[in-house]
Amino acid sequence: AAYESEQYEAALEWSLKFTTNGKDLQPKDFLIQLQLLQLTKNTDKLVPTIDLGLKLFAQDPQLQTWQKQLPLIAQAKDIQAPYTAQLFRSSQTGEVFAAADYPEGVLYVSTQYNSGFVNRIYGKTGQYFTDIIYAKEGSKKDQIWNGIKRTNPHDGPVSFSKTNRYAYMTSNHEAIDLENEVKFNRLQLVIYENTQGEWTPTTLFKWNNPSYSVAHGVVDDSLHLYFSSDMPGGFGGADIYRCKWNGTAYEAPENLGAKVNTPADENFPFVSLDGYLYFSSNGWPGLGGLDVFQSDLIQNAPKNIGNPVNSHADDFAFSVNDLSGKGYFSS
Repeated sequence: AAYESEQYEAALEWSLKFTTNGKDLQPKDFLIQLQLLQLTKNTDKLVPTIDLGLKLFAQDPQLQTWQKQLPLIAQAKDIQAPYTAQLFRSSQTGEVFAAADYPEGVLYVSTQYNSGFVNRIYGKTGQYFTDIIYAKEGSKKDQIWNGIKRTNPHDGPVSFSKTNRYAYMTSNHEAIDLENEVKFNRLQLVIYENTQGEWTPTTLFKWNNPSYSVAHGVVDDSLHLYFSSDMPGGFGGADIYRCKWNGTAYEAPENLGAKVNTPADENFPFVSLDGYLYFSSNGWPGLGGLDVFQSDLIQNAPKNIGNPVNSHADDFAFSVNDLSGKGYFSS
C-alpha cells in the first residue's frame, strides 16, 4: 500500500523486512524492492538485493535482466542531455504535469482545481480529479481549459495534430473496474475534431475497452497515432502501440515490440519532427522510477536521454519543439 501511494521510504523499510524474514516470497517482491532502492537513492543495495533474489529464483528472467543491466544503470547517472531545465509550474496542494504547447499559451494537467456543484475528490488519492489547465500568454492567472467539455472524472492529458484539426484526450471510463473494485480507474482515448471552432467527439478510435486502459495519445506528421495501453497481448505492464492512419481511418493497433517495450511500463509517447520516439519507462536501465528514453524505432536499445531530464524519481510527459528547441517534461 505504501508503494502504491508513493510513500517510498516506508515501503522500502517494509520490503527489506519482508525479503529478509518473509515466507512465500515471489520474484516480484525483489523487483519492487529494486525499484524502491532507486527511488530512494539507495543504489548501493541493488547488488545484494539482486543476489538474494537470484539465490531464491535463479531462473527468473526479470531478475536476470536486472543483473545484466547493472553496468548500464551505473552509467545512466553520467549521461547528459542537450537541455537545460527550469521550473514552469509547481503545486504544493496537488499535482501538475504533462504540459504542451497550445496556441497563445500552454495546456497542462492539474489536480489543484475544483469547480462545479459536485465534490470532485478522487477517493483513491484524496486529491481533486485532474483537469486540463490553460496558461495563456500575458494572463496573470491560469484557468480551466473549456475547449473540450469537461467530464466528471479525470481529464487529460491532451495533444493535438499539427494543424490543430484533431485533439487526442485521455479521460476515464466511468464503469467500475471489477478487477480492482475502483470506479474511474481505467483510461480511454477519445479523438475530437475541430469543426468551425467547436471540438466534437469522433468515432475514429475504436479500441477503448473498460477491461483495460488506453492513454497518452499523440500523432506524428502523418497522423499515425501512438499511445500507451495495458491491453492483452503485450509484453507486460503498459506498452506503446501505434495505429497507422490510412487517410480516412485508423488501422488496428500494433505493439511496437521489444525494441521499445519491456515487461514493466512504457507510457507517455511523443514523436519529434525528425521521427524520434520519446517515451517514459521503468523497464529500461535508468536512474529510478520512470525515465525518458529516445528510440529511432530501428535499433533494439532505446537511449536514456540523461540529466537534467531524468532523476531518481518519475520523469515523464516529455515533449520538445524541434524548431524552437524548447519543450516540457514532468518530474
